[in-house]
Amino acid sequence: MLYTKEREPVPRAQNRNLALDLLRVLACFLVIVNHTTGDLLLTLAPSGTWYALVGFFFLSKPAVPLFYLVTGTLLLGREEPVTRSLARCARILAVLFLFSLLYYGNGLQGKPFSFSDYWASTWHAPQTRAFWYLYVYAGLMLMVPLLQRLARGMKETEYRYLFAVLLTLLSVLPIASHLTPELWYSAYIDSALMAMPLCVLLLGYYVSQKPIPRARAALLPCILLILLGAFLSVRWTAREYAKWPADYLWFDNINLATILTPAVCWYLLSRMACARVRPDSRAARLVSALGRDTFGVYLLADFAQEKLQPLQTFLLGRMHMIPAVVFFQICIFACCLPVAAVLRRLPGLRKLL
Repeated sequence: MLYTKEREPVPRAQNRNLALDLLRVLACFLVIVNHTTGDLLLTLAPSGTWYALVGFFFLSKPAVPLFYLVTGTLLLGREEPVTRSLARCARILAVLFLFSLLYYGNGLQGKPFSFSDYWASTWHAPQTRAFWYLYVYAGLMLMVPLLQRLARGMKETEYRYLFAVLLTLLSVLPIASHLTPELWYSAYIDSALMAMPLCVLLLGYYVSQKPIPRARAALLPCILLILLGAFLSVRWTAREYAKWPADYLWFDNINLATILTPAVCWYLLSRMACARVRPDSRAARLVSALGRDTFGVYLLADFAQEKLQPLQTFLLGRMHMIPAVVFFQICIFACCLPVAAVLRRLPGLRKLL
């Protein structure tokens, strides 16, 4: 059984929760960064601003792997009946259909509301791009009961074997074979492997059971790996643009090592940052409060981005694109946060959010 006791001045459960709340806040903001930066990126040709935006874009890509890592940490160490995971799946589907109403109604633009069309269109595809993750999360909840048993039963060598096989074939080799076509292999091999989201859930649980690394030893390597992932992504994306300017974002793939490795580094940095923070401190209370409301911010962010578009146009007309985009992203988060906090306190939504 995989378990390593952590020695730290703050109780492990409290420390872990604070680190995960910090990751929730980070991942939620990175989702906003990803969407707003990606929209502008496709309007530009390579230039200094283009390179900066591409770097910003790829720095934000670990957002979804971070959600996977947090989910694995929270759920895979538990012993629960299958009905508990089914209830989580039902909850996320309820959230999906409820908040999809907001985006469906916003897109009607004067047309009459049709419940059958709303239901069918939501069931077939997300009403807004951010909601694809809710469909994935619902599927993950169906697999969690099995992953919980697998996570608790595997030995250290079995974990290493699993990660070596899956991360090599699904995360590293795709990059190598894209850059060097001679390394390409049949996709039929991948079709028999565990899906990458399941692997990352197990990875989150695995890393959470390891001792928190010492900041002196791990801080600089983690930062360098995050920057290296972004640097390689930018460099290779520029190469893609030179070959296929109409479709150059091949490296925009959260399964790739250039994105997954920085996500793990962010996870470790969060644990190190929170290792010695007192749970009753002002900073800890602030992070926990923000962490509880980030799900609501995520659900509302695309709507806020559309409604605040005049603000972005105003900012872009009066300052350089980079500070304008950053300020716009902060505005989206700041506008969604109080609304999400209010929604989470409503009796009908409290259990959903």
